[in-house]
Amino acid sequence: MKNNGIVFYLATSAETVVARLKSNPAVSQRPSLTGLSITEEITGIIKERDPLYHESAHYVIDANKEKHEVLQQIYALCISL
Repeated sequence: MKNNGIVFYLATSAETVVARLKSNPAVSQRPSLTGLSITEEITGIIKERDPLYHESAHYVIDANKEKHEVLQQIYALCISL
């Protein structure tokens, strides 16, 4: 991926992902893939994938922030390229 463009990893905590999923009415329809609670499942997935995402990214963005702050970070990086 790094050879074909610029990769941004929007890094978030498990807590942020769970909160965002719970704010969506469709979350109750989301089946567990592991039989674990949504918090345990997301925590495990992030723990497993985070090193790979960091390795694949040119830039890591803290996506725990509000949408406009995340967009400002990405925009600032883009205009500096």
